[in-house]
Amino acid sequence: MSEITKKEEEHLSSKDYENLLDQYQFDAKEIAPGKIIKGKIIKVTSTHVLIDIGFKSEGIIPMEDFNNILDKSEIQPGDHIEAIVERSDLKEGYLVLSHKRAIAFKALINLEKAYNYQTWITGKIIEKIKNGYTVNVGINAFLPDSHADVRTVKEPEKLIGNEYKFKVIKFERQSENAVLSRKHFLQDEREKRRVRVFSQLSQGQKIEGQVKSLTNFGAFIDVGGVEGLLHISDMSWGKIHHPSEILKVGEKAEVVVLNFNEKEEKISLGYKQLTPNPWENVGEKYKIGQTIKGKVVNLA
Repeated sequence: MSEITKKEEEHLSSKDYENLLDQYQFDAKEIAPGKIIKGKIIKVTSTHVLIDIGFKSEGIIPMEDFNNILDKSEIQPGDHIEAIVERSDLKEGYLVLSHKRAIAFKALINLEKAYNYQTWITGKIIEKIKNGYTVNVGINAFLPDSHADVRTVKEPEKLIGNEYKFKVIKFERQSENAVLSRKHFLQDEREKRRVRVFSQLSQGQKIEGQVKSLTNFGAFIDVGGVEGLLHISDMSWGKIHHPSEILKVGEKAEVVVLNFNEKEEKISLGYKQLTPNPWENVGEKYKIGQTIKGKVVNLA
């Protein structure tokens, strides 16, 4: 070996050593226990999921971490995943990771933000328990019965398995305790809709709504998230006995805004006003003393 080659090799070895040392210090910082890292699934077995985390060592996540996923076929090679570093197994030469803990860690951050800034968070109601429900938001949170809806929930089982948005009304980071309110979220959304709807209303305006319910005295029509009353007297120019003669629950109907009061949150609607009043020109059609034929439809 020549003197020049020997010196070049010594020089390169020294430089490579410094780079490797820097890289090791960087890697050690990046993969320290408690650190959240992103990786790509490269293999799925019956006991664990193998993750490429971009370092010399690969990571593994025990399959028990995915117990909340009923269909394990959803975990596929090539998918990207977040996990938290739990420890390194020097004997086996890999890092032990936890996807479940990473989700919980991020959930606590999201809960804290939602609580501090009074924003909402998405979660799935997973079971009915005493005085409320368990909601999965990354960790389990409590939803009291009184906060499940703006009205009393008559069939709690219909909420199970569904995702909703919630306000966080109580949060303790240390104990990982969170109390949620779907009612508060719905009330906030209702207020936003109310402001929007009333800002766009005008007397005589024609709008489309959906029939929400029928009563003996009229129909309640949803017009953009706010309900207005269509009184039975404003349904037809003729006499009807019940709103069901004109409308059905669930159907769309065009109506006219007769009056509204934003402060009292009242909207009066009309249906017969979409057609001309047949009594307005009755004097032109029939003359006093004229004999006409008619049909008896009611006896008072």
